[in-house]
Amino acid sequence: MHIPVLLCGFLCGKRYGALCGLIVPLISSAATGMPVLYPTGLSMMAELAAYGFMAGLLSERFSVYPSLIGAMLAGRAVTGAANLMLLGMAGNAYSLEAFVSTAFLTAAPGIAIQLVAVPLLVTSLRRAGLAGFLYPVKS
Repeated sequence: MHIPVLLCGFLCGKRYGALCGLIVPLISSAATGMPVLYPTGLSMMAELAAYGFMAGLLSERFSVYPSLIGAMLAGRAVTGAANLMLLGMAGNAYSLEAFVSTAFLTAAPGIAIQLVAVPLLVTSLRRAGLAGFLYPVKS
């Protein structure tokens, strides 16, 4: 879900990126049952909305890599805050160690894939003339 939302932010802008991030986990949950809506799905909605919004916002001023890294960090910060709030309301503890473990260590393969795939796709779509006509972005 992360790569399409990031691409939407880069190619369609911050508003559509945020909207896409909010909707995609709901569609996935309804269609496949994954993610479970509470608390994972709600947390992912916040995270992916931040991903899409920040990718669009940052790409207005910066190139792909700095924008991507900023969006990924912002999304992880938002998911940490959402998990802290959602799990706290359920009476479960959410520690800094749990946040670092889930947001960075277990996510390392996905982070690596995003760092390779997203810039490659954005650059390829731009060079092919299939991006930038709706929302001009920096190279």
